[in-house]
Amino acid sequence: MDTDRDDLIAKLEAVKPRLEQILRSHGAHEPDWGPLEKVLPYEWCGGFMFMGYSGVIRVYKHGITRKHLYLDPEGNAYSYVRATKRHIRHNLHMAIEDAFEGLDETGYTRDTPYDDAVRAERTERLADAGWTMITVTPNS
Repeated sequence: MDTDRDDLIAKLEAVKPRLEQILRSHGAHEPDWGPLEKVLPYEWCGGFMFMGYSGVIRVYKHGITRKHLYLDPEGNAYSYVRATKRHIRHNLHMAIEDAFEGLDETGYTRDTPYDDAVRAERTERLADAGWTMITVTPNS
């Protein structure tokens, strides 16, 4: 079984340069934090990652809850509807609460930054549970 896992990891590592190239070609490596900073206290923004663009919508993902927050440049919130593959307007307060849902159960707070220490702790917890983390980021 470890051979299959090692083979999968090797295959994912092999496609990593192409994925990085695709991300760069679509501007996904150039984050726009403005909309997030418009709608959240600055201290809360450090828990989010910039995931990219979906048209004019900026996609943010909370590093701990793994939930998305979709915002346009003005700070209007959206929900993604998988069935139609479209974004629809959403109540901002509800969208923010949705992004933080479950955070209290982790022992972290809204102002916990998703930094190297938190990522290392998460990776360690996942490894203890038998999971392997693979990270893909575009090189500048």
